Amino acid sequence: MKITAAVIREALSSLGEWRLVSEAPSAHYGFPRLFTGSEQTQGHVLILSPEDLPRQGADRAGRLSVLTAPPASATLPDGPALVPAGPVPEAAVWNCLTALYDRMERWDEVLSACGGDLNGIQRMLDCSSEEMGGAFVLIDVSYHVPAYTSTGAVNAYSFIDRDGDRAADAVISALAEDPQMSAVRDARGVQRFESNLSAGGGTPTLFRNMFREGEEAYFNRLLFLRLSGEYSQTDAFMMEYLSQKVERIAQQLPTYSVPLNESLPLKQQLLRVREPDFHPDGNALNALSPMGWERTDSYRFYIFTSLYSKRDAGITDYILRRLEKLIPASCGAADGERILMLQNVTRAPGSFSELRPVLADFLRENVCKAGISNEFRSYPLLRGAFDQAEAALVLGGERDPMRWYYLFESYLSDYLVWKSSGDIPTGMLVLPALEQLQRHDAVHGTQYTETLRILAEENYNTTAAARRLYVHRSTLQDRIERIRLLTELDFDAADVRALLWFSFRLLEKKRPPDREG
Repeated sequence: MKITAAVIREALSSLGEWRLVSEAPSAHYGFPRLFTGSEQTQGHVLILSPEDLPRQGADRAGRLSVLTAPPASATLPDGPALVPAGPVPEAAVWNCLTALYDRMERWDEVLSACGGDLNGIQRMLDCSSEEMGGAFVLIDVSYHVPAYTSTGAVNAYSFIDRDGDRAADAVISALAEDPQMSAVRDARGVQRFESNLSAGGGTPTLFRNMFREGEEAYFNRLLFLRLSGEYSQTDAFMMEYLSQKVERIAQQLPTYSVPLNESLPLKQQLLRVREPDFHPDGNALNALSPMGWERTDSYRFYIFTSLYSKRDAGITDYILRRLEKLIPASCGAADGERILMLQNVTRAPGSFSELRPVLADFLRENVCKAGISNEFRSYPLLRGAFDQAEAALVLGGERDPMRWYYLFESYLSDYLVWKSSGDIPTGMLVLPALEQLQRHDAVHGTQYTETLRILAEENYNTTAAARRLYVHRSTLQDRIERIRLLTELDFDAADVRALLWFSFRLLEKKRPPDREG
């Protein structure tokens, strides 16, 4: 790893004052572990005593000479050099430079071990945050929200707005949209930024814009924040080094986000999906064409709702934009405190099974729940998918309240039971033979209805049913025969088994509360 002379000078400042002469600002220098005097290669640091000061020559120009004492005359090496104000022990210089390069090389090894994907970026930010003693926020400029944050970024928001009177996302959004920050949209390299928020006691930051190859418009901005607001040459160097690594990964990743003006027609359709007269087919072309999507692509519909009784609209919008980054090939709209989202499964990389654990973590972190439709293979089925997602939220919340998201396919039987008990009272949909069995139990004190329910739940496996009922298998067989005589049901017939399952579900299932809207 090679380091700038300014960083090396900063490290050596612990040994006294140093003067940098003939330095090229963009030059970087490595640190050989073994010194062989004049045989050192170009682009490296060379520790020299004044007596060993080489004669000037073109072959010395590419090295950084670090002197252990000021030269007796005004003669200096031909090329960049660090000259101390007074004598410094060579061992002290050696130890100082060794510590500097050891630190940088260990950090570089950690960065290099991170993967070339979104998770790799997150790990880079985390390890750099720990190494540099501050917090990183990577802002997606198209949305002006944190795309990824290091683990220390929770406290970073208070660095910017120490009064603490605004939500974290509002502070970051204000920082991203700060007129002073917008004025440096074309800035290259690491810059120090004095935010308008700093007037209220906030802390200055370092930032670096990121550009895709061949483009002038920046697409991401990396911010580094430290509580003291003090930044060194080393901070700027490490920030630039990290930014280059993140930039190389980010510009190669698929772009999941869609500019607002292109996604607006689809967002408007999503907001109308709950209307009774909604028919997406007529406007499908206008909604999908700007996105590059087709009406025959495969889709999945999501409804996200907060567990808070009331959530600020700004927070909902912030969560929406993060979800659009999290769920590939997606487009969403905020419907009050809920978020409606459509994902193009055909255009999305990866599988839904890979997304599920990431989505669960996000919902837990943001205290939200989600209802998710089945995958559907035609955009005109959008309204049906919306109904599926909404039904999954209601039914899943009733049956599995501890889960964070509900797939409609997991609650299809609940939905069929729910919809069947609409116009006709639930009791009138139960198999008549089962009602007859209930009346017999009430008169004679038997438990035939419960016996039949357990038997049905165990798929008519008498051994398993007897175990659950705590009776001998022969006792259970006797009960089954009596039930056959009373009901005249053939338990071996598939349609009888299906009707019994359905009847028991109706008896145990209460109608869920009405859906919103």
